[in-house]
Amino acid sequence: MICPKCNNEIADDSKFCPLCGATIAEAPAEQAQPVTTYEAAPIDTPQPNTLVWGILSLVLSECYLVGAILGIVFGKKAKKLAKLYTEATGKPVTGAAKVGVILGKIGFILGIVMLVVWAIYTVIFALGVIGGIAGSASNIEFNF
Repeated sequence: MICPKCNNEIADDSKFCPLCGATIAEAPAEQAQPVTTYEAAPIDTPQPNTLVWGILSLVLSECYLVGAILGIVFGKKAKKLAKLYTEATGKPVTGAAKVGVILGKIGFILGIVMLVVWAIYTVIFALGVIGGIAGSASNIEFNF
């Protein structure tokens, strides 16, 4: 070890320099190397493809029964995808994804309306057929 005052070589375990009498401070403990941390770059999550689901919902909701049910299902799927994206990124959907959500909502509503129309039509048709059969049966003449 070297004396910090006179640069004389002294023993490693010395408390004082034998030449100049300077007090030798204990060597400072090794400082820990600073740890470098890196923040992950934010991943640019693509927006969900709700436009396809919205269009399918809107188109299929105009079809009877099965199409209306699929319109409702696809409309809900578009809304769910948008909600998951917003929860994951903290940003609302924009552009085509937003249009898809809107079309999905319209398809959902039209699907419900078409199911109601289909049910009413079915009941009216069934009553008309039954009424037609009963009416024609009353006009039958039996000739013996």
